[in-house]
Amino acid sequence: MQQQLSFTLRLMTDDWSVARPSTVYQLGQTLNVEASVQTVNHVPLRIFVVSCFATPVPDRNSPLSYQIISNSGCLVDGKVSYDARLTSGFLLRQSDNVLRFFIDSFRFLATLTNNGDQVFVFCQLKVADVATSPTAVNKACTYSPSAAYRWVSADGSDSVCSCCESTCPSGRRRRDVAAVTGPSYAVEDVMLGPIVIAKPFSDNAEPSSPAKQQQPRVSASKGAAPILGLGVAALVMAVAASATVALFASKRRHATPSKGLETNF
Repeated sequence: MQQQLSFTLRLMTDDWSVARPSTVYQLGQTLNVEASVQTVNHVPLRIFVVSCFATPVPDRNSPLSYQIISNSGCLVDGKVSYDARLTSGFLLRQSDNVLRFFIDSFRFLATLTNNGDQVFVFCQLKVADVATSPTAVNKACTYSPSAAYRWVSADGSDSVCSCCESTCPSGRRRRDVAAVTGPSYAVEDVMLGPIVIAKPFSDNAEPSSPAKQQQPRVSASKGAAPILGLGVAALVMAVAASATVALFASKRRHATPSKGLETNF
């Protein structure tokens, strides 16, 4: 007899004690995410996050996306960092039916249909028999600067993470799992969002209007005034163009421009 499993993906408070009541963050805050599964009347099962990616719209097929976890459980976002501190990773597992990870907040750059402050996270969750995991197929791996810049496992078996720098096996899929002996798998796609990532208040401040700025006083012939006016106009246009480029330039740590992301780093 096959039984449906109940998967959950939710945001947690800073101390991981309860679900976070708000989905609004400031750019620079950390997102704590908990994946869990109810496994009543089943052989002991362990949950894994196969993959996660973010989009600016509630559509998993959006052409604009950013990969957070890939390669059967490798948290690739943790490799995108300017310095030696850990900004994204899995926590050491405390329970087989719960897996926790944290990611550095980010925003998608503004588009014609989205101002960039909303993020939707799509994850594929999976369970496997406790007796036969972790493996290269079923794992939770973090790229750790404090561990000599290598991949480490949330389950203590770092060797299963060795394929994170190449291509890991994907394994087989099955949505339902029966309480039978031998390897058992169940996979489910879940969405988390919308998550609102607001810019810091200082970034939202409106620049002073050029009309309110003091204009330079110049002694010149009658023909010089129009030329000066054109020069000031050109300067204003150049500054505006630079501001536009800065707004749409990706500030994501080492992310490709196609990702269209920005963080506080």
